Amino acid sequence: MPEPLRILLVEDDEDDYVLTRGLLDDAYGAGYTLDWAEDVPSALAARAGSEHDIYLFDDRLGRYDGRTLVREVMADGGRDTPIIFLTGEDNREADLNVMNAGATDYLLKPDLTSAALERSIRYAIKQKKAEARAEYQAYHDPLTGLPNRALLMDRLEQALSRSRRHGHKGALLFIDLDQFKTVNDALGHSVGDRLLQTVAESMRGQTRDEDTVARLGGDEFVLLLPELSNDGRVASGAAMVVAEKVRRALSTTVQLDAHTLHVTPSIGVATFPGERSDAGEVLKQADMAMYQAKTAGRDTIRAFLPEMSEAAGAHLRLNNDLRRALANDELELYFQPQVSVAAGEVVGAEALIRWSHPERGLVLPGEFIPAAEESGLILPIGELVLRAVCAHLGDWETVPRIAVNVSGRQFRQPHFVGLVRSIVSEAGVAPDRLELELTESALIDDVDDAIAKILALKEIGVRFALDDFGVGYSSLSYLRRLPVDVVKIDRSFILDIDTDPETAAFAKHIIGICRHLGREVVAEGVETESIRDFLVDQAVETYQGYFFAAAMPAGHFIDEFTRLLEARENDAAAPRQRVAGA
Repeated sequence: MPEPLRILLVEDDEDDYVLTRGLLDDAYGAGYTLDWAEDVPSALAARAGSEHDIYLFDDRLGRYDGRTLVREVMADGGRDTPIIFLTGEDNREADLNVMNAGATDYLLKPDLTSAALERSIRYAIKQKKAEARAEYQAYHDPLTGLPNRALLMDRLEQALSRSRRHGHKGALLFIDLDQFKTVNDALGHSVGDRLLQTVAESMRGQTRDEDTVARLGGDEFVLLLPELSNDGRVASGAAMVVAEKVRRALSTTVQLDAHTLHVTPSIGVATFPGERSDAGEVLKQADMAMYQAKTAGRDTIRAFLPEMSEAAGAHLRLNNDLRRALANDELELYFQPQVSVAAGEVVGAEALIRWSHPERGLVLPGEFIPAAEESGLILPIGELVLRAVCAHLGDWETVPRIAVNVSGRQFRQPHFVGLVRSIVSEAGVAPDRLELELTESALIDDVDDAIAKILALKEIGVRFALDDFGVGYSSLSYLRRLPVDVVKIDRSFILDIDTDPETAAFAKHIIGICRHLGREVVAEGVETESIRDFLVDQAVETYQGYFFAAAMPAGHFIDEFTRLLEARENDAAAPRQRVAGA
């Protein structure tokens, strides 16, 4: 049985009250309740005392005209209840005034019937519900029901205003889920969405009534903590306590159907108000602190410090400079020879990117590749490198092969296999002269997809190397599954093998496993003769490092390679010349 309709009638004429009451009786019978107020103060008191579904107002109540009355009621918190005006005069201007002020309908008393009044009430309630639903959708995240960015920023602005007015300190927590993309990619968006809902519910349980938990989008959440303390240090300490509470709440195992998930948060904390605190600035500070937490290893908390703004500015300048570098051809390739351990001959090279910065000079990849990965510029840079290497292979017919580093982000692109095939075909080079180097981190997120891509390119002859082997957690467990041709032992296991017995033993173990699995071994970072001799004893096929040569520009490399090749051919021909001359 439906609930009775709750009506507030504000009418100062008793005869009109009786008339309206009769119309309501005809329309609803016993299906309504009516509160009657004869003036505005009584109406406001009645509105405060109980909830109503509809307000019916006379258009003139003492000194109040219709527009003033609507504004008075809305200012007193009656914005969510529809208002219908009942008037004795057909006045178009008054009609427009009250409708523009927020009323839903304007009815003439002399023409009023029970059917017309019921229809107007029904329409007004339906319209107000639709408006409320639209407003809710505009300010809330549809997946979690949490406030969205727009509502968060509005509440943050209000919190900042109160803080400046009363001297309170508050805080904003920026929360990003670690490895959420892996969950989404591996298990699908439906599981990812349920995980986000679980996280949202968990965060709601960590807050006060006055706090706001919002979802910005993706796996980013924000927690607004207003009025923590009048003392800045106390407020900062309280914010860190809440952040740790949230971190622990989210760093738990979540069971979704057959899936056991463990997702940790990185949390940035910014307190307010500061010297230049507007809502956008506070959010940016919390965001910067969150990225510092990710850089520190994830599943941790960092508070905003002023120097983070300087670092963010430098990061932005670096990205802008990188975009300019791509446009102005400032990126160039260097080549480090790869040498046969047994014969001492150059059997190939690894292509290494360098940046000829117009102001800073030669910039090494460790300074700009992480920024390129984060910004997505690694995709055009990676394609540029692949095309340049294949062009060099076309020009350098005597160089057996060149290895190219491929970023995880580039390798995970759906069109990666097609891109490599197209570049190799356009360059007209034998695919087996191209070797693609992948790190463990590029493969571990989706090993099955990685294997499929490797096999697809191996079909045309492209070679693959597993780079920096030994650094990851599960290298030995999945090496057998990966159809790579070459394993490059990380330099950290090479540098001390001639002085540290434990390092030497571990290197022998890795070399033995690779040999057992039929993988060719390349040792990186060979800098001394004693390390080279160790590799000879272990029958390692190839090495690269400063002991033979550092990376060098393309022109220098091919000149040096040609010189060595000619010297080797001359050495091979010399005995035959002596025999012929004898």
